[in-house]
Amino acid sequence: ETKEYRYYVVRVKSISPPDTLSLEMHACIHSSASTVIKLSNPFVEPVTFKFHSSVPELTAVDVIAQPRSEADMVVEYSPSTIEPPKVVTCHVTGQPLDQEFFTFNLVSLPTLTAPPIKVSAVMGSSTEFSIDVNNP
Repeated sequence: ETKEYRYYVVRVKSISPPDTLSLEMHACIHSSASTVIKLSNPFVEPVTFKFHSSVPELTAVDVIAQPRSEADMVVEYSPSTIEPPKVVTCHVTGQPLDQEFFTFNLVSLPTLTAPPIKVSAVMGSSTEFSIDVNNP
């Protein structure tokens, strides 16, 4: 035995988590709007991500991210009534990863009604026309 000792200096750096991602979604009642959240899997095994929301109008299907890759989670907002704008905090979990939080600013709008399109033609004849439909 040489009675020699080795000492190691270990530095641990604590990094605060990034701010919560904030998304704004507008949808007409009985219609839906969607957005995509990018999720990352740094592990060598697949990770299943689950979406947790306190409001039933905000949903997403579970997503499996392959090892060392990213996956897209589609979050859908489908309001059924007109409500004042609200802010909802949701989170995504994927074991062994920790939770990731998202803030959604949800705005429900009245259904847009299109003006009627009137076409006149002589009986027994045909007519052609075209319309442009814009989705606001």
